[in-house]
Amino acid sequence: MQVHPDDRELAGEKIAGKTEAWYVLDADEDASIICGLTRELSKEALSSIFHADFSKPDAKENLESLLRIVPLSKGDFVFIPAGTVHAIQGGLRLLEVQQASDVTYRLYDWGREREMHIDEGISVFKPIQPKPESPFSGSFSCPYFKLEKKIISSTSEIKVSYEIDAKTGESFVEEKEFASIFVLEGEGKLFSNSGESLDVKKEDFFVFSLNEKIEATGSLELLIIS
Repeated sequence: MQVHPDDRELAGEKIAGKTEAWYVLDADEDASIICGLTRELSKEALSSIFHADFSKPDAKENLESLLRIVPLSKGDFVFIPAGTVHAIQGGLRLLEVQQASDVTYRLYDWGREREMHIDEGISVFKPIQPKPESPFSGSFSCPYFKLEKKIISSTSEIKVSYEIDAKTGESFVEEKEFASIFVLEGEGKLFSNSGESLDVKKEDFFVFSLNEKIEATGSLELLIIS
C-alpha cells in the first residue's frame, strides 16, 4: 500500500508529484482496490498505527480496519489524486495513466520485506476518498492528463481537444505533442494523413503525433489518452 506526493510538496526540488487514474480492463467478480481510509485521523495517530508491531494480531487488525475497500468491475474508472492511500488487490487488470514520476512512499506491505517510507508517506497523506465512475462516463480531464472513450462504427476522425479554463483562458490540460490510443474492444483500421494504414485489434496500443490527422474505421471502442 502506497501514497504519492503532489507537485507542491516537492516544488523546492523541482520534482513532479504523482497523480494517476485507473481504467478497469477486466475484473473478477469480487475484485477490489484499497482507495483511501475509512475515517479521518491525525497524522500522529496514523504514525502510531503504521509504525506498530504487526507481528501482533491486534496491530494488524487495527490497521486493516482503516482500509477503505472499493469493489470494481470491468469498464469502471477511478481517479487517484496525489496524497491518496491506495493499493490494487487481486483479480484486476488495469490501464494506469499517471504523471511522469517515480516518487512512491510505501506504507504497508502485508509482511513482505520491502523498504518502507512511513514517515514520508504520512507527511504527504491526504484524507481523500475517491469515488469510482461505474461505468466510466467516457471523458475525464485533470491538470495532468485527459482520457476520452470513443466508439467507432463507421469512419471517424480522431481529435484530441483541450478544455479551456474560463478564468485564465489557458488549456486545462497542458498541450502536448503526442497522444496515445488503446483499443478497448473490436477490430478496425487506422489511417494517417501520410497515407499509412494500420490494422488494429483489442488491446493494441500506440502513440501518435497531434500534428497528424488520424481516421479510424471498423467496429472499435478506443480510449484516447493525452
